[in-house]
Amino acid sequence: MTTLTMMAHQCLFLSLALVSFSTSHAFLPSRTAVKRTSAAHVMTNPTDATDEDYLLQTEDFKRQQRDDEQQQLDDSNTIANSGHYEISLQHQLAMEELLEQEWKGMDIDFEGMLLEQLEADEKANISNLSLPQVHLPPRFVPGVAWKHHHHATLNLIRQHRVRQKQRERKSKAEATVAQDATAASAGIAGDTKEDGGVGSNPVQNFLANFMNRPQLISTSTEWRRLQKHAEYLDTLHLRDLLKDADRCNEMYAVHDGVYLDYSRQRVTQETMKFLTALAEKQNLKGKIDAMVTGEKINFTEERAVLHTALRADRSEVGTVTVDGMDVVQEVHQVLDQIKEFTQGVRSGKIRGYTGKRLRNIVSVGIGGSYLGPEFLHECLKTEPEGINAALGYSLRFLSNVDPVDVERTCADLDPEETLIVIVSKTFTTAETMLNARTMRQWLWDFMGNDKEVVRKHMVACASVSATEQVQDFGIDTENYFFRFWDWVGGRYSVCSAAGAVPISLLYGFDLFEKFLKGANSIDKHFVSAPFEQNIPVLMGLLGVWNMSFMKYQTRTTLPYAEALLKLPAHIQQLDMESNGKSMTKQGTYYCVLGDPLKC
Repeated sequence: MTTLTMMAHQCLFLSLALVSFSTSHAFLPSRTAVKRTSAAHVMTNPTDATDEDYLLQTEDFKRQQRDDEQQQLDDSNTIANSGHYEISLQHQLAMEELLEQEWKGMDIDFEGMLLEQLEADEKANISNLSLPQVHLPPRFVPGVAWKHHHHATLNLIRQHRVRQKQRERKSKAEATVAQDATAASAGIAGDTKEDGGVGSNPVQNFLANFMNRPQLISTSTEWRRLQKHAEYLDTLHLRDLLKDADRCNEMYAVHDGVYLDYSRQRVTQETMKFLTALAEKQNLKGKIDAMVTGEKINFTEERAVLHTALRADRSEVGTVTVDGMDVVQEVHQVLDQIKEFTQGVRSGKIRGYTGKRLRNIVSVGIGGSYLGPEFLHECLKTEPEGINAALGYSLRFLSNVDPVDVERTCADLDPEETLIVIVSKTFTTAETMLNARTMRQWLWDFMGNDKEVVRKHMVACASVSATEQVQDFGIDTENYFFRFWDWVGGRYSVCSAAGAVPISLLYGFDLFEKFLKGANSIDKHFVSAPFEQNIPVLMGLLGVWNMSFMKYQTRTTLPYAEALLKLPAHIQQLDMESNGKSMTKQGTYYCVLGDPLKC
């Protein structure tokens, strides 16, 4: 087994086992000084930033800035010498305090002003600016691209604030409707009471509803037995458990070169039997089978959960069907399309707008759209096969809306040799589309405002339901659009086009295909292995044990292999989005951390 396959295994069994924006800011340089303005400040003081521009600190700009400052100084000296304006600092502060008091006393509809400004910006259609052709060195061009990024950021903040207000109004309206419905029900119950029917006894109704409520797993015998067992293990130290040679020799599992040693967990053989019984109580085997066969286990969105189909072998065509669609066949059609496209780019058959070969890849996305692919990229970049395959090419990931990140990504790239990969499931993700428009403008700044520039230098990885949005953006949906499906969760999308396109462009499709085979191997192990030897299931059960019974509310992932340095970020998203739930499927509040019976 190669190191590559082992890395693929590690990635997949961890993601399966764990089935169990920090504050952003807008970097707004002003004309006279560079300052960092937080998103919260812009939201509460929208007019403070409307006159700001993004300007690159070039020598010409610095020279102009010095001239402006000198002119301002000369004007100030002239005014001071004239003796007409002698306002002391004390008077100025008093004036500001007076103005602030007057503003507080005025009734101003800031929300209405924001809505009007938002509508005006939308009518301005700043995303379709007509730009002249610019010939500058291969680095980020400020001018229109940075201004566009700035205005788009302001629009994003305004939209967020307006939508938040709209949601608040909607919630109030829904609460009012619910209260009216409750009142109406109470009236009906009162009428029934007079008739001597059901509802005549409020206490009886309460007890009936209480007895018929959905039962949590935490009320089961298996759960309570584990709670008692945890009290016993609290009296034992791990060093005492490690002295038991028979216990240590049993606490491991192996599959296809992957070795799991869980003897350092605070568990005994009896603990694992109790955990297995809990899994059987919850029909875990039936739920695994339901997932891999395409049942719509995502009940909130009425969707299947089929990331396992993304790495299914071609021989499995016809085995999984969703809404009449052969899922495995669809997957391999897209993989064949990606293989043809990426080989065309790497061979020079597919070239850029000016005829140059495409050697630089920039993948634009957030969350699972880049965490998984970036993790895989770091694994492969030091593998001998990866080193040889990537010679002459580069891959970078752009996820931060801070324009500084944009410039760092583009600083030494030649736009004529750069291919932009936009990864967004719905093609409406605010941060991703903001960066996508900025990168499109970057290409236009160098090669002119021609729609063919976008068609030759930008590709999309998105859901089939976003085809219209991709086309409206200007991307060639016939040849440069690689689809995935609503039944692929973003955090699992590394095996979809989101990971296949950038990784195959850099390393070649054959190497990515090996990664898929390793993932398929662990999938089959997950489905068929008994729980006592099932690596993903064992890790999942240990997670339940540590969190719910041992009360460990944090988990750390420490990769000793440097090639796995991006694994913690990838696993963190997998864990948080899979287990960060506070509601049961029946809509009952459930505290995940700590004791669910005391939440």
